Amino acid sequence: MYDAADELLRHILYSNAYATFAYQTSIRLALLACATIHRDYPAILEHSRRLIFTHQFNNDPLRLYLACMGGGIHSIDTFIDTKYQKALRREIDYYKLITDGEEPRWAAPRNRWVFNEKGGKQDEDESSDGEQDGGASNKRKSKVPTAIVGANPSPSKAIKDSPVLLALYGQLSSCAKSYQSALFYLYQAYDIQQDDPVICLCLAIASASRAMQRQSDNRHHMIVQVCFLF
Repeated sequence: MYDAADELLRHILYSNAYATFAYQTSIRLALLACATIHRDYPAILEHSRRLIFTHQFNNDPLRLYLACMGGGIHSIDTFIDTKYQKALRREIDYYKLITDGEEPRWAAPRNRWVFNEKGGKQDEDESSDGEQDGGASNKRKSKVPTAIVGANPSPSKAIKDSPVLLALYGQLSSCAKSYQSALFYLYQAYDIQQDDPVICLCLAIASASRAMQRQSDNRHHMIVQVCFLF
């Protein structure tokens, strides 16, 4: 009874009785679990994107998103959603700003760390339009106002780049056949987490794929980089 469960949980999201941060997170996780069992990939992206947005600088929602998407040809189109890529790129930029020494400020209305007026505007757009941009199906589109979501009781601030986020963006680039960009981000993830087998595997795949492209500057070098498999 996926449709009935999905509709019920989406209605609960708007209830004032469940407006706290913890309740909203629990309901989103329930929606994500239902979508994963039903293999509703646009809904998986929608709910994962909201969790990633509300749990800023937290790697667990990213890992959960990858686990729920799984693999297979049917999930690829949703996985490489361009608007979602832009949202992840903004998150990478925020990590870079922090590592460069810029001090963020906590914006309580949006439950987000922001850096300047431009960054705040981007956050506002992401908060209001994130549900529709996330690839939700035409028959089910929810847009939960940020004001409904209770304040994050323990907002954590990043202190260094996230290898999970960089690896995820590299995987998105690989699936979109942009292997040069994939290598750029995967190498950054490798510099942080050199003993991670998934990052090494993705680097080997991206290197071999780049070697097969005519635009490759040095195919032999790319083939040698497949040593990441070992």
